[in-house]
Amino acid sequence: MDGELNLDNLLSDEQIAELGLGEPEVPEQETPPGNENKENEFVDTEGLTASDLFGSEEPESVGDEDNENTENKKEPKSTKAKETSPDNLYSSIAEAMVDEGFFSDFQDEVKECKSAADLIELVKKQAQSQLDETQKRVNEALENGVQPSEISKAERTLKYLKSITNEHINDDSDNGVHLREQLIYNDYLSKGFSDKKARELTKRAFDAETDKEDAQEALESYKNTVQGNYDKLLNDAREAKKKLEEERRKQEELREEAKKEQEKKSFNNKFSFKAGTSSKSSVSWTLDDVMTNNKTNKEHLIEVIYKDKSYGTTYDEIIKIKSLLKDFEGYNLVYYEVSFEYNDDGYIYKMIIK
Repeated sequence: MDGELNLDNLLSDEQIAELGLGEPEVPEQETPPGNENKENEFVDTEGLTASDLFGSEEPESVGDEDNENTENKKEPKSTKAKETSPDNLYSSIAEAMVDEGFFSDFQDEVKECKSAADLIELVKKQAQSQLDETQKRVNEALENGVQPSEISKAERTLKYLKSITNEHINDDSDNGVHLREQLIYNDYLSKGFSDKKARELTKRAFDAETDKEDAQEALESYKNTVQGNYDKLLNDAREAKKKLEEERRKQEELREEAKKEQEKKSFNNKFSFKAGTSSKSSVSWTLDDVMTNNKTNKEHLIEVIYKDKSYGTTYDEIIKIKSLLKDFEGYNLVYYEVSFEYNDDGYIYKMIIK
């Protein structure tokens, strides 16, 4: 083999040009309305060389697609929106956008569009529906936190490998020989062979004149390896995001639970400290607090029991108790025993006076 075998010298730009090894044909896609001047930048393989493929050079970032797809978008003006009530405003805007060529695949969602959040979700669905499979995969990877450089390298590598044909591999020029050398060599490296062993096995293939067949097998093997590693990268990122979202959900549940406990504690503390032996005036003040609560807090009503009789939870009934309370019994001060009971949720729901 001529020269040193490594990941940086698969083919130069000139060798690729001589082989005719370029970008595979990609059928043109119909440009959605309003996006006539926008270019797809998810996977840019222009100028891709073997050094880009196997070297350590950092690929271009592919993370700007979402910004470009939404930049400078303006909502079509609609007289319908101006003529409708606020309740139907967002639905009217969505319908006006349908007239302009948007949301044709989301008629049901348009009818149910009643808020800004609904309209934003519609726009997201419209944008997502216009992506091809590669763009959807890249978009998901970005949303899951995969580094743009890793996405770009994998996508460009796969596209480059898929563009290599049997004609390129069977080419008897120096470029074809060099391509076969690097395919075989790098396939052995990807399988865990040492650099020295990979060189020996590559040389053996050429000595045995099986280099063309071996290079074809190496190409398929290497494509599978790259695809497998990329799939694992995407799946790991997907699982990591799922785990993070689950952790956030649990944290949110804990915060919500703590908030409810604090609300319960705050509610109960307004009454619980008044339990025990009390004078007429103290009991009367507590009844005032209960009546105020029952007027303003329908979720946690407190029933009042006086001398084993229930006076319910309404103001008109509870206030009758105040006229029954006494300061003195003859010459003796009168004291009352006040206690509270809690429901299954831990809230005070009964005041008992004896």
